[in-house]
Amino acid sequence: MSDLVTVSILAMGIGSPDAWLGIEYQIAPGWHIYWENPGESGRPTTANVVVSDGLSVGEAVYPGPHRFTMPGPLINYGYEDQAALLMPVTSPALTELSADASATVNTSWLVCRESQCIPGRTAMTVPLRGLDTPQRIQHWQSLVPTPLPDSIPVDRTDSSVVIHVASLGPYVDVFPNTILETALVSSQISISGDDPTITIELSKQPEPGAKAIISAESDDGIRFHELTW
Repeated sequence: MSDLVTVSILAMGIGSPDAWLGIEYQIAPGWHIYWENPGESGRPTTANVVVSDGLSVGEAVYPGPHRFTMPGPLINYGYEDQAALLMPVTSPALTELSADASATVNTSWLVCRESQCIPGRTAMTVPLRGLDTPQRIQHWQSLVPTPLPDSIPVDRTDSSVVIHVASLGPYVDVFPNTILETALVSSQISISGDDPTITIELSKQPEPGAKAIISAESDDGIRFHELTW
């Protein structure tokens, strides 16, 4: 079962001001791994990265997820086919990497299908010099949620948020991150009529850092936005 998920390391511009590392997961057909909030079951995909040469790595950024229904039924959030975690890399006063510059990556996941789940993990150390895969990094960056446009009307009260999503496209979904989940009662999507909406019902005001991720799918592909608290 070790071939259910294979891991590779991506990089863009290491040593430059806008540098990124990525951990890319190739997932066997019919299986999936999990987002930062796995939903009603599952386990988040996580990673720890240590780099040399005075570099520092920021917090992992997750692309927008998809929804899965597991036996129960249970609603889960995650990825099938492939996924990646992205991490910004800063390099204060660094102009050139040493010959043995490296990144040590430890990552773990839970890969599931139907009623079967298998934990996995891997550790690897890769050289950073010559590691440059900008197209793959840019692909995953295009799937990282961006702020909800100001043109999207949002009605807020102490107990609910209503997002008017007519301009986002015909197919939308919403995913609470882990912080929002603790304050969430329910989320509902209404696409009938001329004013399709997403309604988020809250038991309390969410803590700072709470986010609702909104996926919008159209003929141009899928894009993700986030509403933050």
